[in-house]
Amino acid sequence: MKQYKFELTLTVITILFMSVLAFSYQTETDANDSTRLARSDYTEREFNKSDIEASWMEQKDSLADEVIRDLTDQFIDRLAQPTDEDYRVQEFNTKSELIQSFSDIATEETVAPYIDFYYDELDDGLYIVPTSLPPWVDTEEAYTLDYESDEKVVMTQDVQSKMYGHYRIEITFGYEDGWRIVSIEHPPAEDEEMSLDTV
Repeated sequence: MKQYKFELTLTVITILFMSVLAFSYQTETDANDSTRLARSDYTEREFNKSDIEASWMEQKDSLADEVIRDLTDQFIDRLAQPTDEDYRVQEFNTKSELIQSFSDIATEETVAPYIDFYYDELDDGLYIVPTSLPPWVDTEEAYTLDYESDEKVVMTQDVQSKMYGHYRIEITFGYEDGWRIVSIEHPPAEDEEMSLDTV
């Protein structure tokens, strides 16, 4: 009987020892697995972050393209107001009214020089000066976008046209309660040379 108790005690101790050993090994394996998972998550998170950034840039370019097309089309369409046979503007009587109509498209500082050049305000109304439209964007052709910030994008395009030859246009779009054109410039194109004789 003593031998039986001894064998039983030895068996119980062995079982307890094996359980502790097995539990210890399992905890260590779980810790290694969770470390591996954490590293995997981090790598996957980094991968997803770059995917998100790439996706955001595509969305940003797509949004920018949409905004550029919409605002440049509206600007040039609104600049060319419908007139009667005497070139009198039908919808507006003053330059100020016409400039105000651009408020959702462009800043006043941007549109005013165009209105001053293309329109005459007389006592009996507003008249368009019969001339061609300014050199403008061709949204069907390639252009570059420079994201100066989340609220400022500069579009640059080199254009070749029969009427104006080779020219460059830079339009800056700003965001404040909506996108608007904040400046329009015509810097010299790559192969264009400025001469004082032609100025």
